[in-house]
Amino acid sequence: MQMDAGQVWTRVTALPLAQKRELLEWMGADARPLRPVDRAWGMYRQLPAVLRDKMKNDLRDLMES
Repeated sequence: MQMDAGQVWTRVTALPLAQKRELLEWMGADARPLRPVDRAWGMYRQLPAVLRDKMKNDLRDLMES
C-alpha cells in the first residue's frame, strides 16, 4: 500500500524532535545509514528458511550460554 504525502506528513510531524532532526539528516543525505545490526538482519532475511531457523537457534543458544 502506497501512502500519500498527507499520510507521510502526519507521521513525520508526530515524531519526537530528535527523530525529526535525524530524519531531516537522512533526507539531506538522501540516504539512511545502516547500523551493523541492520546489515546483519538484511543478510539473515536472504537466507533460506531452514538456515534462518538454524541460525536463530544457534544465536539463542549463544545468548543463553
